[in-house]
Amino acid sequence: MTVRHSHAASLDAATRYVANGWPILPGTVHPDAVRPWLPHSVPLRTVEQVRRWWVGGTSSVWLFPGPLFSLLSVEPALARELFESPEFQRHPGPVLHEQGRDAQVVFVVSPVPERFEFPPSLRSSVRLVPSWDSVPAPPTIKGGYEVYWWYHPDRVGWQPAPFGPVLAAVTAVRSTWRAVT
Repeated sequence: MTVRHSHAASLDAATRYVANGWPILPGTVHPDAVRPWLPHSVPLRTVEQVRRWWVGGTSSVWLFPGPLFSLLSVEPALARELFESPEFQRHPGPVLHEQGRDAQVVFVVSPVPERFEFPPSLRSSVRLVPSWDSVPAPPTIKGGYEVYWWYHPDRVGWQPAPFGPVLAAVTAVRSTWRAVT
C-alpha cells in the first residue's frame, strides 16, 4: 500500500490521531534521520494544537505513549507470528510496521502497569517504548521506507489491544518460535 507523503497527508493523519485521543509530535525528515520538532514533554493533544504547529516543512508524525496506550516494540520475525496468532486475532489492536535497516513492529496496547518487567525469556525480543520516547507513525517515510499500519486503528475503533492478552500471546508465540528457530 502506498501512502501519499506530503504536508497535507501528514496534517490529515495527525488530526485523526489527536481527534481519537492519541498524543503526537510533529516532525520532519532530515538527510540523516526523521525526528520530532518538539520536546517529548509537550505532545500535541488537540486538533487546534496540531493545526497551529503543522507548518510547511512538517512531514512526519510521531506517536507518543500516554494515559490511553503504551507502545510495545517487538522484533519483526516474532511480531509477524504474533500478529497472525489466534491469541492476537481474538484481542487485536493497532500495529505499526517501520521498514528498513532497523525495522521495528510496534503494537499499540492498553497502558502497561507501572514498574512492569518482562520475563527474562522475552527481554531480547520485546521492549516497552519508554514514556519519554515516541515512534514514527504513518504517513512518515524513514530512511526511504514507509511506516505503515499492519493493523489499522480504524479496524478496532482506535482502541489499543489489551496488554494482558497481548503479553500472553507474545509468551506463547515466543516459546514456540524459540523451539522452531
